[in-house]
Amino acid sequence: MADNVEYELQQISSRVEDLERSVARIAELLETISDGLFELNLHVGAGVEAWTGGRTAAVTSEITPGTGTVKWYDAQKGVGMIVRDGDRRDVFFTHLVIPAGGHPPQPGQRIGFTWIDSEKGPMAMSLGSPS
Repeated sequence: MADNVEYELQQISSRVEDLERSVARIAELLETISDGLFELNLHVGAGVEAWTGGRTAAVTSEITPGTGTVKWYDAQKGVGMIVRDGDRRDVFFTHLVIPAGGHPPQPGQRIGFTWIDSEKGPMAMSLGSPS
């Protein structure tokens, strides 16, 4: 009977160790997710700050995916406009949302983007390939 109890305790101990490793891995994943969300927040904040000249802009909607056509882009100023598919509204963007290593968008180019509806109107938060 003592051998059986000892065996059961070893099994429980092994399961607890497995559980501790799993909890540690979950904690690592949560930290990675948290870091990613922090970086996203910094990116969004930088875009809003650049667009508003350093003032805070109230965000009145969630980030929404969209597609459209580049209307114009001024490389010297680092700003441009996209004509959104569907309602044809203009969406403002800055150089901050051009992917790292990416080329500036050209007028007439089809583009995918995410955007928010800010106090000054639609503003792109990221640019990419049209989906």
